[in-house]
Amino acid sequence: MSDIKDCGASPFIDGFALKAVTLSNGITLRVAIGGEGPPLLMLHGHPQNHLAWRKIAPQLAQKYQVILPDLRGYGDSDKPASDERHLAYSKRAMAEDISQLIMRWDFSRVAFVDTIAVPVGHWRLTIRRKWLAALSSISPFDCHHVCADR
Repeated sequence: MSDIKDCGASPFIDGFALKAVTLSNGITLRVAIGGEGPPLLMLHGHPQNHLAWRKIAPQLAQKYQVILPDLRGYGDSDKPASDERHLAYSKRAMAEDISQLIMRWDFSRVAFVDTIAVPVGHWRLTIRRKWLAALSSISPFDCHHVCADR
């Protein structure tokens, strides 16, 4: 079973709280979460963290519960020791982290957005299709077009 600890309000994303979620595999992910409504999980690319979504997340939080985890090895999430094959940082390991995160909050369906740079959803989470309500890849660098004048 995973453990969730409150880490206070996000200093960078208004209306979002920071959580430290320790998964059953022992990895702790930093997660920013805000809003109410259907869950929307947004994954950052390389070499970013959850702040890649900071300009669009508050607007999405008006209609969704937006979940912004830092993948293992990024931001304030755990950085486990690696080996010569880098299995601790494989897409499979990171996707398992996200699967455990989804199970921890007991979501039955999740809308999913990842970056074009590192499409985690396309590489491994599609194994867990039972959760996916929607799947999309966008560039967080293009979010200013979405956010402009809104």
